Order: sequence, then structure tokens, then C-alpha cells
Amino acid sequence: RVPGTAPPEPQNNIPKVEKETLFKSFKSRILGSNSETGDSEGDPYVKGPEPTFTATLVNVAESTSTGDKDESLALSIHLHKDGVARVRITEEYGKPGTKYQKARWTSDELVLNLEEMVPATNVRMVDGADPGLAEDDQANLSTIVEKIDSTGNFAQDNFVFFQYGDDDSSNQSASCLLLVQLEPFSIYLWRGDNTHGPPIVTINTENLMHFEIRRTKEEQQQQEEHIAKTLPDDVDKEDTLDENSDRHGGKEIVGYWEDGLAIYADGSREERPEEDTDDAEHRRLLEEQAPELDKEGMWEEDFQTHHDSKPFGPMSVGADVIFPQSNHLFGLPEHASSTQLKTTHGEGADYTEPYRLYNLDVFEYELDETMALYGEVPFIISQSKVTGSVGVFYFNPTESFVDVEIMPDNNGSKTHWMSESGVMDIFILPGPDPKSLYGQYAKLTGRMPLPPMFSLGYHQCRWNYRDEKDVYDVHSNFEELDYPYDVLWLDIEHTDGKRYFTWDSNAFPNPKQMQEKLSSQGRNMVTIVDPHIMRDNAYYVHKEATAKSLYIKDKTGKADYDGWCWPGSSSYLDFTNEQVRSWWADQFSYDKY
Repeated sequence: RVPGTAPPEPQNNIPKVEKETLFKSFKSRILGSNSETGDSEGDPYVKGPEPTFTATLVNVAESTSTGDKDESLALSIHLHKDGVARVRITEEYGKPGTKYQKARWTSDELVLNLEEMVPATNVRMVDGADPGLAEDDQANLSTIVEKIDSTGNFAQDNFVFFQYGDDDSSNQSASCLLLVQLEPFSIYLWRGDNTHGPPIVTINTENLMHFEIRRTKEEQQQQEEHIAKTLPDDVDKEDTLDENSDRHGGKEIVGYWEDGLAIYADGSREERPEEDTDDAEHRRLLEEQAPELDKEGMWEEDFQTHHDSKPFGPMSVGADVIFPQSNHLFGLPEHASSTQLKTTHGEGADYTEPYRLYNLDVFEYELDETMALYGEVPFIISQSKVTGSVGVFYFNPTESFVDVEIMPDNNGSKTHWMSESGVMDIFILPGPDPKSLYGQYAKLTGRMPLPPMFSLGYHQCRWNYRDEKDVYDVHSNFEELDYPYDVLWLDIEHTDGKRYFTWDSNAFPNPKQMQEKLSSQGRNMVTIVDPHIMRDNAYYVHKEATAKSLYIKDKTGKADYDGWCWPGSSSYLDFTNEQVRSWWADQFSYDKY
């Protein structure tokens, strides 16, 4: 969805499970928590506990985005000891018969706190398709499924559920029950202390899941040709001569209007025949799928003077995540909006645009808006008297949009996540209370180090302090007014021509003495250091980074990317590389800076 346009309706998405069941799930293999095989074999980027359950999501649409009739995805479910459930969906790759040998890059190693992601060891699976299923398990499965389908007209073999969580069986709130519906694919989670109520979180129950698989231009051309053959023309070229004669009633045709209808010699014009309802709906659906309606930006885009190519075409992913019985959602920092998330979709929505998740350097921003600011955290917390505290961490670092909507009859909150690229990787944090929830989040993404005491005080900063005299004047005024402050900041102008880790020798000839004077009176100084590096071969930081190949590469993967920022022509360090992170940290040592 492009901001400013209406969000897609379920029946126009892939998967269109509501009408046509485009994706259905088949169990391919079940892996125990101690198995030595799993996602990590084929995907070098995924980290953490091995999957408890894997399956293949099969696209059975008549017309797929890539034109491939065998389009499928790999599903894995990873269950953690603290109750966290991870649902991960990727393309299939690296196996015989699959199109791609390499996985999409993900940032597990950079973000996840792998040391504390402990797999659940006490997992029990109940498969509704098991012919030897015990009567008690059959009864339990039916009881659970009735929570989401009260009609009783469900096929028991269409469900699998898992009981897992803390080994301490006395702590019911630490145990969880995860239900997988195979067709159409969806997921439901209950806590052990709330299995008689509604699920605390659901995924894809609104059928908004989509996953654009990588493709080539040649494949896309084949798809266009296929759809062109199925699209009916306004003037059907396959009409027989007799049909054409009957259609015009023997009148002489002297031309055609822009809509393709005939102009007759007697001055009259052809009337468009009425379509019955079924034909009109069929035409509408086909036209919406026609690739020519959405070709612009498919393979390349221009952003003012910047050109971006997309050799694999569109690679968007997304899904709906619902919090039943909860109308209070929080999270998605940073946005200049209220603490409680406002609605962006549905009747009476507070906003007309979804929350944008993107990291931007915003000089001036608007208040009470969903526009992106300096950072983004794709984490939402639900608070409800019925379901307690529940969280969802949508682990995708690409540009994303999130719609928030109150369900009919105030029966819960729906979120719709849409990302430019990446994979679908959703962590459900079951709570049940704020303390437990934040503990689960800390285990998942790590804990912040305790900041130095001085950093908790007041920081004085502006763009920009011109020189040492300016610094001393500001400091002395604080002293004279007896106004407490702990830190004085210097912006990028303190450097030698915006070469970070250097000083402007004219404006700041004695930086060490300046800092010692501030320190003697209980003050500290912070100098800004940006991660874009001026491309100047006489600049030691750039020279060393180039020699050690530490920069992000351009699309060829060979040359260093040459961008533009405050210093002018700049390159950017590849912080996804552990060697780069270590080298960058060394630049701050006292013997260098």
C-alpha cells in the first residue's frame, strides 16, 4: 500500500484465503527441540532455538505474482521456554527443485539476544490428522477449536496445537497453547491460565498475509502474457464475422471513439452492451491483477536525483496481527503521537495514514502525526482486562507501514503490517503482566547497559558552538546562574572539515585542556561522531577503512558505495560486519582520539 491510498481489501491480497484459499499449509516434518537439523541448515542468517514445527505454505491461486504455479513458502515455528512463540516465513531455497540458493538477509545476529533465547523442552504436540489420536486429545482439540469456530462444522484434521512453556507445571501463566490452522493458514495463541477465553493473539485470521517472491524480468513478461490471454477485450478480437455483423446491425462504420465503440455513418454511435453481474465481477478481478496497472517502480525507482534498481522485483511481505478483546495498544516509537496508539483505518479513524517505520534525520516534524522520525521499534503491546499484557515484536528492519483499527463491536484491535522487503518473522510475547512481558522482551533483544550517572542529568546542546571561547562563555553563564547541568555537546562543526575523530585546530586549539577544565567543575563533554566518512585519501579514517574494505558496497558488490552527506562525498561503514564494529569501537580509544 502506498501512503495516501486505501488499504488493500482481503480478497485482493495474496493470499486470498477468504474466497479462494490461496495459501494452504501442509506439515512437511516435525522437529524436536533437540534436533540437529532445521532452518539453520539452509539459512545462514537465522539464529536462536531450532524450530519445533516446520511446514510448507503452498500457493494455490490461479494467477500468482510470479506466474509460477508451484509458488511456495517455508514456515517454521520456534517455541521458547519463557512462552515466546516465533513464527517465521521465508522463501524456499537451497533444496532440489527450489529456484533460489541463497536466503534473504536478516539481522538476527545484530538484534537478537541469542544467549537467553532458550528453547522450550517440554513441548507436546497434538495433530488432528493423527489416526491414533487419543480420545482426551480429540476432546481437547475440539474444545480449543470451538473457541474460534462455534459452529462445530470444522475438520479436526485441519488443526495442530502445541502445549509448551516453563517446565514448572504449577505456573499456569507461564505455559502456552499455540494452535495452527492449516487451511486457510492462521495461528492462535492462548496462555495456560486463559485457555477458556479468547486467544490473546492471532496471525492471518483476516487473510491479509502476502509475500512477494523474488522474480526476474523474464518471468514477469511470461506472467503478463498469461494474464493478457485471460483478460477480455472491450472489442473481442475472437468474435466471428457474423457476431460482428449482428453487433452493428448492418450499419456502416466510419470510425471508433476512444472507448473503442463504433461511430456509424448515420451519425449514431454504438452502445456498450450491458454486462451481467458475474461477468463484471470477473473483469474487475482480472483487471486488478493485471501487471500493467502496477508496472511503475516495479524494477527501478527514482527518488529525486537518486536511482534505485530492484533486480528481483517487488519483495514486499506483510500480515495481520489481531489482539482480541483489547482496545488499548501501545508501542511503535518514535512517532509524535500519543502513548496509546491511535487508529489509522476504519470508521472514525484518528489518522488517514498508517504509522511509518523508517529511520530519518528530521529537522522539523509535525505533531500528532504518523510520520517517521529518528528511529523505529516494531513492537506493540496490548493491555486488556481479559487477555492481560501481550506483545508482538515484528522482526523486520525494512521500511514498513502499520495500520491500527478497532474491530467491530469493540471486540479487539487489528494491526496490519506491510514491509518493503525482508521475511515475515513475528515473535509473540505472552506476558501475562507488564513485568513478565518486559522480561521476555529483554531476553529476546537484550538489556540496555547501565548508563553512566552523569548521563542522567541535563545535557546542554545546540548547533553549533563556534569555538572554545563560545564553550567557555556558555559554561560560565551556567556557573554564574547556578544552573545545574552535566554535559555540554559539540556538533559536527568542531571537526576539521567534518572529518570525524578530528578537531578544527583554529576553533578548538586545546581540546584536552578544554575538557579538563569542564571536568574539574563536574561537567562532561560529548562530541558528535557520525557514521558517514568523508572520501578523502588524506583522511586517516577513510584511508584505513578503504584499505580494510570496511564500507558498504554498491549494487555490484565490488566498489565502495559513494553517497552524499554533510562532508560531501561520503562512504558508509558496514556495521553488519563484526570486524567493522570492532574497528569502529577502536577509533574511540584515547590513543587515537
